[in-house]
Amino acid sequence: MKYYSARFRVAAMLCIWSMIFVTGCGVNKSQNEITDSVIDTKDSETSDKTADASTTQGTDFGIGQEESLITDEATLQIVLNMVENSADQTVLEYVDFTTEEFLAEAAAVYKTAHDNGYVYGDSQTMPPCEDGFISCDRLIARTLWNLGMTDQPAKGMDVGCEVSYLTTHGFEIVTDQSQLSAGDVVMQDNGVSGGPNWKWHTFILVSYDPETTMCEKYDCGHFTPEGKERISSEQPFVCPLADYGSQRRFVCGFHLKQKPEGS
Repeated sequence: MKYYSARFRVAAMLCIWSMIFVTGCGVNKSQNEITDSVIDTKDSETSDKTADASTTQGTDFGIGQEESLITDEATLQIVLNMVENSADQTVLEYVDFTTEEFLAEAAAVYKTAHDNGYVYGDSQTMPPCEDGFISCDRLIARTLWNLGMTDQPAKGMDVGCEVSYLTTHGFEIVTDQSQLSAGDVVMQDNGVSGGPNWKWHTFILVSYDPETTMCEKYDCGHFTPEGKERISSEQPFVCPLADYGSQRRFVCGFHLKQKPEGS
């Protein structure tokens, strides 16, 4: 890994990011140590599914690419501005693992959680998921931890700091959905127009077809379209990239960068 002396303003960035997004992808309501107010705020995938139950039944899960994209520029521009403003915070320019190694480790983390009956929720431990909880972002956090990225924020990298962490740890941002590829980390919003919303979701692509928008992925979020915890499903699984139709839209992806040979 290539290290740089950096002007660290990560803490400040994360505070700003937290105020915008209210960090985390979801909270299991059985975690008594988390307050009710945080549960109400952070259980995003649960609230989305419940609030939109009447419309979800009529959702076309094969929604086209144009409908699944961010329709307002404000959301994407704020993300891009945050990446640009954190450019001088680079810690790692390149990752020291391959796409194949990244996917293999994601598979191993998923299998451990699936086979051992992990529960959906925000893990509170370091390394992530040692307490038997896993969520969409903690799947990625533990995968990165196992590959040597152990300088994560307390309780592990979550969706609230995903942009700042990945873009300073050897990943480059992808803003064109058609350019997604195997090994990319994908970030989605909750389908509400306007500025970034904390109800975001994230997962790891195994493959992607831009023509059909079908993808294969590892995803430990809250629900499958059938209403089951994703951790209970057999993975990787295939579905449209916007598998909740207009309730989930592509915001950006993160593509791992490897050091060019000979440099």
